[in-house]
Amino acid sequence: SPGFSGKALVELAALEKDSMMERSGNVEVVAELATEFGFLDSNGSKPASIRSLKYLLPNFVFPSIEKEMEDGKTIPAWI
Repeated sequence: SPGFSGKALVELAALEKDSMMERSGNVEVVAELATEFGFLDSNGSKPASIRSLKYLLPNFVFPSIEKEMEDGKTIPAWI
């Protein structure tokens, strides 16, 4: 949500100058910042990082595998 991203921005802006400069030029993932700084989204959740398998598998890997499977089978939810 926009509020989740806003919380990340507030945390980064509150860093001391040296800490902020160490991060300068890096790609920061909001979900990873939430873990580092200990904040949650407005609904109390913490989305998975876009670099994590928890995010990648159900959103990209499983759908592409299911397209290749015969008879409309799906990957079991427990995986």
